[in-house]
Amino acid sequence: LDCNVYARASPENKIRIVKALQRRGQISSMTGDGVNDAPALKAANIGVAMGITGTDVSKEAAKMVLADDNFATIVTAVREGRRVWDNLVKILLYNMPVNFAQGLSVFFSYVLPLDSRPPLTAIQVLYVNMVTSVTMGMMLAMEPAEDNIMTRPPRKSNKRLFGKHVMWHCIFVSSIIVVLVIGNFQWALVTHPDYGTDAPLEGRRAGPSERSPRIDQARGEAFNMLVFAEMAYALNCRFLKESSMTTKLFTQNMWCWIAIGLATALQFLLTYTPEVNYFFYNAPIDGIAWARILGFSVVVFLCVETEKAATPYLMPFVRPVLSAIGSLLPSFLKTKDTDEENQKIRFIATSASTVGLQHPHVSTKQSTKAKPHGFDHAVDEQRHYKPKGSMHMHRSPFPMAHASPPHPMFPYPPTYFGGGPPMP
Repeated sequence: LDCNVYARASPENKIRIVKALQRRGQISSMTGDGVNDAPALKAANIGVAMGITGTDVSKEAAKMVLADDNFATIVTAVREGRRVWDNLVKILLYNMPVNFAQGLSVFFSYVLPLDSRPPLTAIQVLYVNMVTSVTMGMMLAMEPAEDNIMTRPPRKSNKRLFGKHVMWHCIFVSSIIVVLVIGNFQWALVTHPDYGTDAPLEGRRAGPSERSPRIDQARGEAFNMLVFAEMAYALNCRFLKESSMTTKLFTQNMWCWIAIGLATALQFLLTYTPEVNYFFYNAPIDGIAWARILGFSVVVFLCVETEKAATPYLMPFVRPVLSAIGSLLPSFLKTKDTDEENQKIRFIATSASTVGLQHPHVSTKQSTKAKPHGFDHAVDEQRHYKPKGSMHMHRSPFPMAHASPPHPMFPYPPTYFGGGPPMP
């Protein structure tokens, strides 16, 4: 495994190379076009078959088929895969805080010693979930790849979508939105006079509900505050690591501004259209209220940008706190697929054709039956093993074949497979 080139490898050797890489926790990819490549294509994490010259057997065994038989297409596929993963993280980073903010706004309106009436009604929360969140989420799903996407190191194979960074982001952003929604609702109740109370609304499952133009206007401000804060936060989510305060915010992804324009037009429709605003528990709001809403939306954008820039310095302090909170959870709420467990499962799943090699997480007592050389068959160690620093040379049809000391994983030098007997 310390070599870069394996010359004249047989199908069995290919499988053993793939399994050896997987034992070390590596993600292996195998390309092939023949029938004899099918086992290695199947065993690899990502089997790549040739679409033009490849056989039907190799195409069935592979997970990806190159339609043009061009290896450069693999790089394009990796770039697209990373873009899809990033967009999934962006959608999760957007939806989780927004959904938490909607529920917590209603929850804290009852818990805190404030006006007991909730700032948001059920129909408003349903509208945000079905219209605003969907349009912003679809916009984030169409985000192009970021500039540094191919310069990043590969992510861990067991990396979770909902990790400590996403959890901290949910707490931070949802707290800001909850404070702004409840604060605008209470501000509107204090600043606007009471115009009286309407008659109770009959025929509702929740029973009669007190309504007045003052309450509807306050709820209209809170509702618009929630929606415009979400749109400002969606601009933050367009870039995971980079700052959103760049010209690319306006030049890339035209669907972003189409979605924001559509959501803004619907908000004006729900706020100023008679009967429609009454159905959504809204009332027309004045220019001062709109100035507060737009100003606080800019505050949301700037706060998240500041948090994004400070994340590398904050997370070393946040991770231990979240880990301590997680340790207090009941056992049935904890995830049990730790890194060690994942490696053991990966070791069991990939050890079909390399029996006998000791796994780094398996104790010596569990592997007493394994042979010293790592195989379950006899090997002439004096013939195939030489002192450290010795080299094996051989006749190979590949002039650039790399020769190196034999690895304990294989009884023969890596360049010996099918290349003729080793020369002294």
